[in-house]
This record gives sequence, structure tokens and C-alpha cells, in this order.
Amino acid sequence: MDIDADPGATRPGATEPISARRFHEAEGVEDWRVLGEGACTYFRTGSFAAGARLVAAIGGLAGLDDHHPDVDLRHGGVTVRLITITDDYYGLSGRDLELARRISALAREQGSPPTPRRSRPSRSRSTRSSAPRCCRSGGPCSATSIAATAPTRT
Repeated sequence: MDIDADPGATRPGATEPISARRFHEAEGVEDWRVLGEGACTYFRTGSFAAGARLVAAIGGLAGLDDHHPDVDLRHGGVTVRLITITDDYYGLSGRDLELARRISALAREQGSPPTPRRSRPSRSRSTRSSAPRCCRSGGPCSATSIAATAPTRT
């Protein structure tokens, strides 16, 4: 997979809305959770310097000028949020799905594991959330913070 390619920029339908279910069922985005209208993940980097390297690598991906992630760098890791915001749409799109795949591949290449990695649904009933710690605790990728990053419309 060429993580520098920007499939969302050239593939027809990439900016079309997608459902949370379709996002979660897609391959390559097991690290991500849909919260509110966007998607979020947290990559453990172990240090601020390693996190900064991951953020720099994400920033170096092609095609981010018109569709970029929200990134929160902390000492132990990096939170990444994706959402498509246009004049007539606020939610997930095919571009978010493709960008999530590219970011996850990049994080794997840099040795930054997601926390926790989501496994495919099983039949067991667990009461513990599989969402990243930051998402469960109202941290940087909580639904309210995703909504707070959206521009107001008049």
C-alpha cells in the first residue's frame, strides 16, 4: 500500500457520506472508533519525541491540504480525529475512511500501536468498552471535543 498516495483526491465518490457501520466494517481501520459524527484513534508512542515524529509523518502525507486530520500530541501518544465538514455535510466520508487507513499504516510502520486495538466483534458479552481510553474518558477525541472543532454555520 502506498501511504503517500491520496486515493480520496482522485477516486470518484470518495467524499460521499458513509455510515458509522460501513466505516467500522471496512478493512484497515480496526484502530478507529466512530464518535459523534467523526472517527478517532489514539496511538501510543511512548515519548513526546516519538509522538512528534508520528505527527510530522502524518503531516507529510499527500493530499492533506483540503482534508486534514485533527491531531493532539501528548507525552505518551497521539490522538487523531477525522471528520468531513462541507457547506452541506458534517460527518464521515470515503475520504475519512481512506485517510484512516493511511494513518494507521503509517503508525504501524513507525511502531506506534493503537490503544487498544479493536478486534472484530465476538459473541462474548463484555462490559468493558473497547474504545480508546481517551474516547471513554471524555479525553481529546470525545464526541464533545469533535463537535467543538467544527466551525459554526450561520
